[in-house]
Amino acid sequence: MKSDEIREMTIAEIKERIKNDKEMLLKLKINHHVSSLENPMKIKYARRTIARLKTEVTKRESEEVVNTNSGKSETVSDVSADTSDEASAKSEAQAKKPTRTPDNDQSGGEAKTEAVKEEKVTSE
Repeated sequence: MKSDEIREMTIAEIKERIKNDKEMLLKLKINHHVSSLENPMKIKYARRTIARLKTEVTKRESEEVVNTNSGKSETVSDVSADTSDEASAKSEAQAKKPTRTPDNDQSGGEAKTEAVKEEKVTSE
């Protein structure tokens, strides 16, 4: 089944098709275990068709959620562009943050490790 055909279907039709294709895939697998199928690639095609159908359902449901939550007509690509801007701002902020080295470490890490070593020596 081509992606264009899937896009023309409603969500209810797609879900019904997923259900039917899953049953068909199960029957194909059982028949293949009992005796070899004439074309074992049918199993692969069935799995991929189910995946395409599920992808379309997920895409449409996420678009509905975005549209209902925002109150305005917003596409998934708009939302992903916003998140990529936030991610780039975070990466810039992390790039400006100084890195900790043993020379400029002010957490007292060396003193803590020495105290732990002394405790181990005295407890033995």
